[in-house]
Amino acid sequence: MRASAGKGYRTANVIAENNYLLASARPLQWTDDVFQEKAWNYGFALVQNYTLWERDLQLNAEYFRTDFQTQLVVDRETSSENVILAPLDGKSYSNSLQFDVRYQPIERLDLLLAYRHNDVKQTIGGQLVEKPLTSRYKGLVTFNYTTNLKKWMFDYTIQFNGGGRIPRYPVEGMESMQFSPDYYEFSPYTVMNAQVTKYFRYWNIYLGAENFTDFKQKNPVAGADDPFGPDFDATNVWGPIMGRRIYLGLRFNLNYD
Repeated sequence: MRASAGKGYRTANVIAENNYLLASARPLQWTDDVFQEKAWNYGFALVQNYTLWERDLQLNAEYFRTDFQTQLVVDRETSSENVILAPLDGKSYSNSLQFDVRYQPIERLDLLLAYRHNDVKQTIGGQLVEKPLTSRYKGLVTFNYTTNLKKWMFDYTIQFNGGGRIPRYPVEGMESMQFSPDYYEFSPYTVMNAQVTKYFRYWNIYLGAENFTDFKQKNPVAGADDPFGPDFDATNVWGPIMGRRIYLGLRFNLNYD
């Protein structure tokens, strides 16, 4: 069992840390170019080892919380004309709860199951809301199998990504309109990757696929047909924008003996 607590300080660099916001038609607006962020962080972790069917089983549980006293907040929801970067005015915190299991059900087959729940909120425009484009949960399943004498290795990974909130952009003259909450949500999605590696004495060859279910975010760039127009915005990317990718490669080990 392990517990920790501390206070952290860091200097925020407005432009360097938020250069992705430049891919938008809305100009940036800020008052303080450099200031210090301050936050308390505390939590605990528990690791427990068991023997299941004569094989090691490891269970991990972690909880951590961060409370910000000062923070650089990106506000894309208060103004319809600008993106506001300003110091925090209110509460901001992050709760993270994670569980993972490591086990080898058969010889040379490693299994990892992990799940993390995120509760991340900031005060934006005077309201405490979910931090935009942050997944509410993440899950991971990995399988790794190596044959005898390490002639072959097989890797398979499944990534689960929970839904989250998309920034709600105000539009002049439409403040009184009511929108469905789903309009400002992105849905959960899953990404799968796999790789097969064949080992030789001084080199190996591998074949793999990324995102082989071919999941892609729909319309990741708003106003793409008019990149210099007022509606252009490429800052709301929350999922893969590239489809299935298949690759093949070689690795060489240089032996100087």
